[in-house]
Amino acid sequence: MSFFSLSKISFPRIGVHNSLLYGLGALITLLLLGMFFPLKLNNFFDALQTNYLSSFSFIVWLFVNLALFSLLFIALTPLGGRRIGGRDAKPHFSVWSWLSMLFCAGMGVGLIIYGPAEPLYHLQHVVSTQVAETGCYTAACLAPAIQNSVFHWGAHTWSIYALAGILFAYFHYNKSKPLQASSLVITGYNRGNRTKRAWLETAVIFSIVIGLATTVSVGGSQVATATESIFSGNQQFLVPIILMIGFVAAVSLFGGLKKGLKWISLVNAGMALVLMGIVLLLIFNLDLLKIVYLTTKGYLLEFIPMGLQPKTFLNEAAYQSRTILYWSWWVAWAPFVGLFIAKISYGRTLRQMILGTVFIPTLLTIVWFSVFGIASIHAASDVLLVTDDATRPEGVVLNMLSSFPLEKTMLIFAMLVATIFIITSVNSAAVVIQQYAKRLQNGIPVIFWVILITLLALLLAYFDTSSVFQGLLLLASFPVAFILAYGALRLFRSLYTSLPPQAAVQK
Repeated sequence: MSFFSLSKISFPRIGVHNSLLYGLGALITLLLLGMFFPLKLNNFFDALQTNYLSSFSFIVWLFVNLALFSLLFIALTPLGGRRIGGRDAKPHFSVWSWLSMLFCAGMGVGLIIYGPAEPLYHLQHVVSTQVAETGCYTAACLAPAIQNSVFHWGAHTWSIYALAGILFAYFHYNKSKPLQASSLVITGYNRGNRTKRAWLETAVIFSIVIGLATTVSVGGSQVATATESIFSGNQQFLVPIILMIGFVAAVSLFGGLKKGLKWISLVNAGMALVLMGIVLLLIFNLDLLKIVYLTTKGYLLEFIPMGLQPKTFLNEAAYQSRTILYWSWWVAWAPFVGLFIAKISYGRTLRQMILGTVFIPTLLTIVWFSVFGIASIHAASDVLLVTDDATRPEGVVLNMLSSFPLEKTMLIFAMLVATIFIITSVNSAAVVIQQYAKRLQNGIPVIFWVILITLLALLLAYFDTSSVFQGLLLLASFPVAFILAYGALRLFRSLYTSLPPQAAVQK
């Protein structure tokens, strides 16, 4: 058969939108640049990230505070009675299953890794400079350090996720819009709008892929470091651990959302509470109760002033490297976590969603940071305020757990909890990505996204280009903030104008 006859063969059409193919091509190009020019690419994105933090910090600050106040207004007014799916809708999940799934998707492995490290950072770099005392271990010093940590992982963070979840859920289940980010900003389905929707969904898909791959790479590296310390050898566990995470995530997806992901989230949440309970028993004393009380009291009284004037409570370095950086990351993650919250929140009222996705996780965060923060600070007291390495997350976790009895058993259990948290995040992301890609492809199984995230995580870990993708995720927060802000305006207009009124309906 000649070349000319081969050229006339009709191949079946691939069921993938061009935007997905172009997005995949751009991702591969970026990976190749990272493989061959890692230093130049890292330097470029480091500079880009620095410029972003200094140029757009006001927009991030404004959006996060508006998100929090919007949710408080809904929760405290009759608008909070509006039920997702209509007045007769019934929840698909029990309260505990619902809370477990949203908590695992929203924070997960971050609390295991940063729960011990954040209070230590704030004690070293913020509180100690404010009180001009380098060895302050009293409740008066420890409580503000933990309070600053909760500020960055508490109500403001969860307000971003809750707002996104409410927007997706309301417009999908109450207004019959597609469960996609484009439904928040684009109305109509003419040819031009369909193209805009496709490119917007593609951008969201690859931001989630990049974010999850970075999480798996960084989290897997920290789990591998801990595993190597357990065996006290030169074994290389990074690749096997990342592959194992991908394999278990793929297998659990066959159980679907109501079985596989539900049960793995329940087990994960239970194990995390057991871990916190063990640490609490090992460090329990009256000073701990005093610190928890002071932290809770201080945070509840000051979380709104802290959000409005963060520089009053933090120095400039902490404001840039924690407040703006973390909030930007949470905003960039909102299309992922928000859509997942929407999928599991059918039948809940808006008030219930706000209570379950803002205030309950915040209270748990206060206890978590108090327990692990105090444990890590006491364990690191010998090296505290001597070197910045003392607050590296992986070093803090290892140092804290090694100070307990049965240190290897504790370390294995903690790393198991962290690994399952990563698996649930990958599971949740695959479900969300498949929803976003619903109108862009035909026949691609959900397991494809797990494989893509796993392979990308391996490459990131091997070539050490995770900072590039962290920078990309940071840049994604800017357009996402405008999308969510515009969606919030549409939400309030719809809540006030829709008839018949359902705001007072509760079941």
